[in-house]
Amino acid sequence: MPCRLLPGAETPGLVLRYGVSDFSFTQLTWAAYLLAGWWGGPAAPGPQEVDAAAVVRLLRRNSVPLLTLAGDPRPDAAALLATPAFAAALDEDRRDLACQEVAFGEIVARWQAAGIPALFVKALGPQPTFAYTSSNLDVLVPQAQQDAARKIVRDLGYVELRHIEEPNKFLFRRFHLGESAFDIHVHGRLEWTVSFLDEAEVWQHSRLAPDTALAAVPAAGDAVLITLAHAIYENKSLKLSELAKVLYAASRLEVDWERAIAMARRKGWADGLWFGLVLCDRFEETLYGVRTLPAALLEHAWRELPPRLRAYVEASSGDLRATPLRISFVESKRLFYAKMLADTTLLLRGRLRDTVFHTLAGTRLRLRLRSQRPMLIALDGLDGCGKSLQTQLLDRALTGAAVRHRIVWSRGGSSDALQPFLRLGKRVLSRSRRDLRGALTSEEPAEGASGAPREAGRAVLFSHPLVQRLWPWLIALELGVRYLGGIRWPLLRGEVVVADRYLLSALAELGARLGRPNVARSAAGRWLRFLAPTPRHSFWLDVPVAVAAARGGGEESAAHLARQAELLPALAAELGASRIDGTLPPDVISACLVTGVLREYLDAHRTLLNAFFWTNPRPLTVDWQTALGDSEKPCSAEDATRRPES
Repeated sequence: MPCRLLPGAETPGLVLRYGVSDFSFTQLTWAAYLLAGWWGGPAAPGPQEVDAAAVVRLLRRNSVPLLTLAGDPRPDAAALLATPAFAAALDEDRRDLACQEVAFGEIVARWQAAGIPALFVKALGPQPTFAYTSSNLDVLVPQAQQDAARKIVRDLGYVELRHIEEPNKFLFRRFHLGESAFDIHVHGRLEWTVSFLDEAEVWQHSRLAPDTALAAVPAAGDAVLITLAHAIYENKSLKLSELAKVLYAASRLEVDWERAIAMARRKGWADGLWFGLVLCDRFEETLYGVRTLPAALLEHAWRELPPRLRAYVEASSGDLRATPLRISFVESKRLFYAKMLADTTLLLRGRLRDTVFHTLAGTRLRLRLRSQRPMLIALDGLDGCGKSLQTQLLDRALTGAAVRHRIVWSRGGSSDALQPFLRLGKRVLSRSRRDLRGALTSEEPAEGASGAPREAGRAVLFSHPLVQRLWPWLIALELGVRYLGGIRWPLLRGEVVVADRYLLSALAELGARLGRPNVARSAAGRWLRFLAPTPRHSFWLDVPVAVAAARGGGEESAAHLARQAELLPALAAELGASRIDGTLPPDVISACLVTGVLREYLDAHRTLLNAFFWTNPRPLTVDWQTALGDSEKPCSAEDATRRPES
């Protein structure tokens, strides 16, 4: 009987909750049916109605690479894969895979030239071998060459997210317009806080990938160990994709179970291996009503399984229809500590060291402790130079990198607290000077009209001697208060602050408005500079006045912008701001800023709290100015990170 594919209807049944999404048992059955094509599962699904889009979402939640399902000859599977929802999802996966292969191919070419081999850590299942659905591509390199491999990746424009990585595991990200374009996790060892496999043995038994020359793949038994160790000890859940990997290896590949069990015993986690195999068997029996794993292996696993874990499996059998299958935090930690203390490849002091380290790292993670150093980044320039856009892109990158930060915008004369003083001053001046009355009472020009009348009025107003004396002090007071609460206080709390308009813009605008090029050296200017925290990085985007005026939408007159533009170079040199060519494409400028700032910041992120709760490898020496340029050398397209294109 052919299946009926409903575009949006739901078949009543058990509802499985995963985060904010609900999945019915019907959808789970269809997802399991599609995955069974990996190893020749049932010929037809149980239910005959399904919401194809919901099945796509469920498979994505379980990190299933949809391209491994394409070409399934079973009639019901082919019909489901031909639906618009699956067709669109498969096209998206093809684009993702192509883009990631290009990005990783660029890295591998450099590694191969340096004699550094690579191995896909999570490669298990039908083609494609490339694990493109993972949050980041996990690749193993020889531990002796891990520093050389890291340097090559950094030289290609990647940022190393050192504050959220572990020793011997290095997370790199390439940014494009503030978003992650490609993430890669470079492993020197196969470990999750502590080592789970013998890397030398894994390399010895590795083989060439069947469909790509980019990297090798682990032997089937090693791939099963990696899959179960990551699921039970790291993620504390068993996904459909991980179940499918184990069943695929058991039915389609030659697994050296004896060698795999011996390695798990030496590394101290044989109990975890038995536990994972029994869970996979129960999961498969619940979903498919069959058992793929060797019967002798399962009997041995059940005999070896400690009574506590047997009871846990029996108690959780009623939850096996929910996916991913959750493993309790307490049970996972019991397994983790038992593994660390039973690792026969380490001396007693090494096992105790791993136990203490894991406890401190886990405590830090559970308490959500993430210490970080403060940093102030200032972006200045004319109105319309693009600094607000670059601030937004830097904000996006900092958010994606899990860095605590805030964005601060400031402009002299814009605060509500200053408005009563401005109104009072206008009334006093209009009564004392007849020639100021028109300038002080004229209305703003209508939309689309010229700003000349308003600019002329401002010129008359700011030429008044009293305004010349008092206005700089009002601006210094206003901005000083803003800098104290909005910048200095967050810096004291260890936050990163990105200032959209800061001291350079304030002084340039003040000098242009008052006609005083040396305003930065005046008493009010020196006081404002004293109150303003010194930026770690200060940039100004240099654009022609005509470009800024066109982008700014007429907020400021071209004449006023021209006066500011005359002051900016000298003020920037005095304040130590680096010039960036603002006419470059936004993605080029963003790549320069994000790569340079994040590299410099994350290489020095460690604090006293980090020293107690985490240890990162020593930073590699990188001169980030080669990516940014200095005040004499504008950032160019050649300095920027290139985004891989599919």
